[in-house]
This record gives sequence, structure tokens and C-alpha cells, in this order.
Amino acid sequence: MATRQAKPDNRLCIEQLCPSAPPMARVGFFEGEVGQMAKYVVLFKLTSDSVAGMIQKPSDRRAAVAKAAETAGGKLLDYYWMFGQYDGLCIFDAPDSKTMASLMLAVGGRGALSHMETHELIDAEDIEDLLKRSKGITYTPPGK
Repeated sequence: MATRQAKPDNRLCIEQLCPSAPPMARVGFFEGEVGQMAKYVVLFKLTSDSVAGMIQKPSDRRAAVAKAAETAGGKLLDYYWMFGQYDGLCIFDAPDSKTMASLMLAVGGRGALSHMETHELIDAEDIEDLLKRSKGITYTPPGK
């Protein structure tokens, strides 16, 4: 397995994770971003049984999630517990949405979570390009 080396903007190239990946797997979202990994945020709520189990048998949940992400082909970047509507959030790098979906199905299918939301993140510096691209798109709202 190739050594993971961060690019200056802390995103990883698919070629670094999987040198044998076919050329189509190396296509980036934006021109000039070939091989860039997408970032995803996952917001989650634990079941009461999961909380009770963690109290009875504390364990490093970050390590468990990191291992699952690596097994799926991604990488856990950050893991936080929080107050409010959600119990925590994770930030992942993944080569594509199918990788992220398979990871979320594996985690969600274990019954430890009562709710899970996954969102792809867009880098702030990409918004100008997105806004420029949106100018040329035509759309007719329903009923117009």
C-alpha cells in the first residue's frame, strides 16, 4: 500500500491511496483537481442502548470508526462529540460517493445509531467557480 502523503491543502490524491486505480477513478470534480479526495461530514445520533453499552464498556470509538473508514477505502479526518440535536460528527476523506455510501451502510446497519446524515463538503475556495458555472444553466420552475 502506498504511503499517504497530504497535499499542501491537506487533501489526498487517489493515486496515493490506490496506485492501481483505473484512470476514470482519478478524475476530479473540477478541472485541475485530478485525483482529489472528496470530504464528507456525517452527523449522528446514538441509540439509548449504544449509550448504555458505552457507559458499561467504554472504548475508543474514534479508533473503531477510523478502522472502518480505512477498510472501506477512505480516511477519518476528525471525530467529535457534541451537545444539541446530534451526539457527534465525523469528517471523512473518500475517493467517491459509492465508497462513502458503503461505509455508511456498514456503520448504520449495525444498529448503534438512531439517525445518521451524510453530506459532501465543498471547499470555500470552490464557490466562485460554482457561481460562475451556475450562470449558464437554464431552469424552469414547476408551473411556469
